[in-house]
Amino acid sequence: ERHRGLLRKSGLSQEERKQREQLEAELRNRLGRYADTSLERMALGVVAELIDQKKPLSVEEKDHIREKVLNRMRQHQVEQR
Repeated sequence: ERHRGLLRKSGLSQEERKQREQLEAELRNRLGRYADTSLERMALGVVAELIDQKKPLSVEEKDHIREKVLNRMRQHQVEQR
């Protein structure tokens, strides 16, 4: 829950950034790989926001959100080139 909160928060303090990095290192240690790229972290931030809404999403809403995230990730990749 703490990690999800830090993902959602913008303008993290240096201490909060350090906490997030420590939590991500622990997740990588447990899972073998976790949010290794900025794109993955962005997607996780979106998911964290949706989870906090505590409202079940319809299949159509999930598909719409998935498409928006994919489009944003593609746009980011183009911008990085």
